[in-house]
Amino acid sequence: MENMLEIVKEELIFRGLKLDDMGYELNEITDDVGLFSEENPGADTLALDSLDGLQLIVGIEKRFGFKFGDIDKETFRRLNTPMSIVGLISERVGSVAC
Repeated sequence: MENMLEIVKEELIFRGLKLDDMGYELNEITDDVGLFSEENPGADTLALDSLDGLQLIVGIEKRFGFKFGDIDKETFRRLNTPMSIVGLISERVGSVAC
């Protein structure tokens, strides 16, 4: 069974968003790296944009089998680090067997 955090970091963020094409290495996707610079002004982030965020949401929905529905600003903010994504997925689906 794969670890949910590793699925989020490698499958959904690194491969799903094709970060290698942007010059990133998988080891740069740490558990707490900021994904979106507007949510972490002045911090070291991957500086993803809103289109990347949408692709990430679609990837999460497909991988874990649920729909977010309407996403409010607070939910989108919670998609800002791999660890926070895992927390959000856990809330939505409970204990997920990957």
